[in-house]
Amino acid sequence: MNTPHVETQPFVHEPTGLLYFASDRDRDEFQLAIYKAPIFGDSAGSVEKVASGMLALGHPSVSWDGEWLVFSYAREESDGVNADIAICRKLE
Repeated sequence: MNTPHVETQPFVHEPTGLLYFASDRDRDEFQLAIYKAPIFGDSAGSVEKVASGMLALGHPSVSWDGEWLVFSYAREESDGVNADIAICRKLE
């Protein structure tokens, strides 16, 4: 993916052929949202936002059954930055 945006932390969920990655394509300050894009078939390259509102950290991963996306993220708080783990259900 050669774009003018920051795209990092790729992870391919092999059973579904989906690429998950973090990107700043929304241009929100202090944010890297999680996106997914199919890497095979007619819709290859089409990108969909999965989670936003945080600074995604580390590689996203998908549960063995494809039901859950798990990733770590940081968010600004009044006394600094806090890092947490997020879990999103139903990826497809």
